[in-house]
Order: sequence, then C-alpha cells, then structure tokens
Amino acid sequence: MQRGRIDRLLGFLVGALALAWLVLAVAQAADILDYNGFNPDTVIPWVLTEWPGTGPGEVIDGSYGFWSVLWFNQLTEGLGFHRGLWVAQPIVLWVAATVVAAWVVWRLAGRWAALLTAVLMACLSSDVLLVVLRPTMHAQTVVAGVVLAAFAVESARERPFGGPRRWAAAGVAAAVIGGVHLTDAMLWVVGIVPLVAAGGLGWLVARDRLALRALRADGAVAIGAIVVWVIATLAMRAAGYHELSPDSTGPIDGVGELWPHVRMLGTLVFALFSGALELSTAGVARGLLSLACAVAAVAGVLVAPALLISGLRRRALEPARLAHLTFWAVTVAAVVAAFVLTNLADQPSVRYLVSLLVAAAVTVPLLLQARPALVRAGALAGSAVVLGGAVVALADREIADQAPAARGFVAAMEQATQETGATTGFGPYDLASNVTWASHGRVISRPVVDYRLPICPFPVAIDTRWYRPTGAQRTFVVWRGNEPPPAGLGRPVDHRPLPGATLWVYDGDVATRLCR
Repeated sequence: MQRGRIDRLLGFLVGALALAWLVLAVAQAADILDYNGFNPDTVIPWVLTEWPGTGPGEVIDGSYGFWSVLWFNQLTEGLGFHRGLWVAQPIVLWVAATVVAAWVVWRLAGRWAALLTAVLMACLSSDVLLVVLRPTMHAQTVVAGVVLAAFAVESARERPFGGPRRWAAAGVAAAVIGGVHLTDAMLWVVGIVPLVAAGGLGWLVARDRLALRALRADGAVAIGAIVVWVIATLAMRAAGYHELSPDSTGPIDGVGELWPHVRMLGTLVFALFSGALELSTAGVARGLLSLACAVAAVAGVLVAPALLISGLRRRALEPARLAHLTFWAVTVAAVVAAFVLTNLADQPSVRYLVSLLVAAAVTVPLLLQARPALVRAGALAGSAVVLGGAVVALADREIADQAPAARGFVAAMEQATQETGATTGFGPYDLASNVTWASHGRVISRPVVDYRLPICPFPVAIDTRWYRPTGAQRTFVVWRGNEPPPAGLGRPVDHRPLPGATLWVYDGDVATRLCR
C-alpha cells in the first residue's frame, strides 16, 4: 500500500490517541475495576461460586451465556488468587477476540489494517468498556461471534488454517465455543446466522468446489454448536442450573414503535463510538467532537454492507474477503433488525450492539487498501475522531469518579453491620450481591424484590438456597430512603443510615418472613 504524507500524519494521530487512551486507562484502572465490581450484573457469577447456599436448591440466571464463566470460576476457586483471575477473565477474552480479529484483517489487508483493527477494538468508549469488563453483559457472546467469523473467513481459503487437521480442530473449537454461548439467544444474531450466510452467499457467487466445501464446513460448525448447546443445557439443568429467558423481550406492538426504536438505536450507536458524550453543553469544540463521533459511528457501521454490495456489483471479491464482508454485513443487518423490531429498545443498553462496533473495527481498516487517497484519509480520520472521543471520556473520568461512592457505600455497610451484629440479610438487587463481593463476604447481602409487596426473593441471578432460613440471631434488610420496610417483616430493633438507604435490623432470621 502506498502511504502518502496525509496517511502518515493521520496514522501518527491515531497512534498518539491510542497511547493516550492506554495511559489514562492504566492510571484509572483501580477505580474503574472498583466501580465495575459494584455492579450486580458483573459480580453474580463470582458470588454464585464463592458464596453459594447450602442444602438442595437451584441456580437461576439470565440467558447471558454465563455457564462458561461458572465453569472457569469453579475450576479456579481453590487458587489463592482466584478473585484476580475472575476479574481478569473477561478482559483476557476481549484481548483474545481483538487478536483474532486483527489476525483475520491482517490476512485480508495487511499489517497496517490489522493494527488499526486492534486499536479500534482496544480503545473503547466508556459505555463499551464497562460491557467488556463484565462477564455477563453479552461481551462473551460477541467474542464467540468473532471466533465464528474467523472460521468462516479461513474456511473460504484454498488451504484453511494450514491443513485439514488444523481446520478440523478449529471447527471443533468453534462449535464448542459457539455451543456453550448459545444460551444467549443473541449469538444466533451475531454468530450462527452470519456464519451460515457467509457460506451460503459464497456458494451462490462462486458455485465451485471450494465454495461448496466452505458452505459444508460452516454448516457443520453451526450444527455442531447447536448440538453442544443442547448437551450443555441438559447437563447444566441436571446439575440444578437454569437460564431464565427474559419475558420482556418480544416483537414490537405496532409500526408506531418503529421511529422511537430507530432513534434509540441511533443514540446507542453514537454511544458505542463515543458520540453520545453529551458534550454539546460544554462548549463548541467539545460539541463538534461529539457530532463528529456520531457521524463517524454511522459511517463505520455502514462500511461492511457498503463494501459487500459494491464488491458484488463489481464481482471483485475473492472468497475470503467475501466471507468476511458477508458475515459482518449480515451481523449489522440482523442486529439492527432485532433491535428495531423487538422491544429491546425499551431496555436501552449498548450491550446489545457491541457487535456493530466490532463490525466497523474489522471492515473500516480494509479501506486503507483503497486507491483514492480520500477514502484512506477518511478511514483514518474517522478512527482518530472516535479515539479522540474515547480519550475525552476517560480524561473526564466518566467511570473512575463513580468509584468513591461505591467504596463509600460498602464501607458504610460494613461498619453498620459490625455495630449492629447483623452481618447477613437482604437488599435491593443493586445493593445486594455487589456488596457481598466488594466486602469480601464480610457482609452477606442477598437480593430481594423491593418494588412490590410482600418482599420476595429476586427472580433471577440467584441461588434459591440463599433464601432458606439459617437460624441467624440477627439479620438486616436494606431499604431505600429512611422509611422502614413493610410491617410484615416484623418490628426492627435497630437501624443505621447508609448513603441513599437505611440498614434495618431485626431479631431472628428475616428469611422466614419473605414471601415464597
């Protein structure tokens, strides 16, 4: 690739911004990890492993594909440094996905394109960074999708993975990785369907022996993943583990919901690429940066389908590139359709859309091979803009500044429970398992439903054994504000103020007074 002066300047800018992001992230790592550990969705597989209940019961968790996390936790719990391993696990998985994605792009477009892919997947916006750090927020499903994409691309080559044995081994690995994460229905959208589409379109375009071989390989991996999913599901259910599919997810009620969902989609896509930083109230320059990030976000997401359509029209796509673009173009289309046509938009979160960021990260760098200098410059400039937004977010300490409040709440809980002699009890979902984890078990708080009466065990992300009476002489209930919980729990004998809540202490075990 001929790289001109503008390319070099923009490339240097991208590198400088990536370095700035890395420095800021390392400097704030302790605060970011502390705040992340105060999220109940983050810690639930860790708490389920380290503080299980006793006696007969079952574990009920959301359909996040979290079983592989539990397996890893159970295998490593006996190690003295297991907590560090658990925190590092989602980070290591994302780094692995970044390496796989960069390797695929390197094979397609060279080292500079691969380096840009690695930078775009590593230097994340604040919203996406928190998703990646959490083992239960669909990030592992996105990683599984990257693995399936790599298999689809390599299978379209003359000699996949360097030979039949390595290809077969890669196929088994892809099927297993896909299968254990199919408990998360999102993998159908970001992995299985795009995988089959990549093989299918390759066959329709070429109709030769190699295309048929790739189609069969992709289909075999998809079928293998389904088989693994069924086996893993049956085995885990026999062991007392159940995934609870969200009842709230379903098709939209009518066309009147389309436009609000499209607007929400746009807002979240901007957040994926640092374009929703609410910078417009902080001055012209920062407002323009926010707008530029938003434009770059839309353009980046559209690159995969645009390159695929253009290549099909010109009939200029070699098989591996066709498989790559097909996989990610179908992923973009499927994710957008799933978001707009279901009520996921009523649960606004970037965790449903991270695959759109990956699609851009693995296709925008392909533009560095474009002959028009303007296209190459646009790809680098857009990348620099997105990285600039991510750097600004970290410089503003959007995540890190929330850590002191989280640590303060945990410290207040520990002090209150020590003073009152009630170290076990119950609280709202967002003030329960996360407190147990952050206090290293010095306070055992189990989640309950606090928004309706009577007070009941939380229906998901729990071990049902947590709610069995233990004979404790004193227990607590954390209740928001300073009003005591309902009288059905009995009369509190003590209380302590907490930030935004109150710890109410009861004689005996409150578990006997919860609804069943």
